[in-house]
Amino acid sequence: MFNRNKGGISAAQSELKQSELRYIAAQNQVRNELIQAFNNFNHTTKKLNLFKAGLVKSAKDALDQKRGEYYRGEIHLIEVLDAQRSYDEILASFYSAIYDKSQALVALESAAGVWDIE
Repeated sequence: MFNRNKGGISAAQSELKQSELRYIAAQNQVRNELIQAFNNFNHTTKKLNLFKAGLVKSAKDALDQKRGEYYRGEIHLIEVLDAQRSYDEILASFYSAIYDKSQALVALESAAGVWDIE
């Protein structure tokens, strides 16, 4: 009489164990996504800080110096244009770094469950 539901109990225990394993797997996936998003955010922040630390200013100063030298007749126009190209490339990279950091922040907030705008 007591053994009649043994199969049902065993099936329920098996289903419970599978549910627990799925829950642990989901926790691990969320944790990994959060860690990856956090690391990416830190990387993009460091990259942006390089630009803020003086890379853009140095390129601008170099361009201004070349312009002054050109106006004084010390160098050819091609050198000014080269400095302008370098400055433009650094500025484009700077704006790209700002965008990358913004994207990384959204990904981090999404992984943390904070960003809820779709």
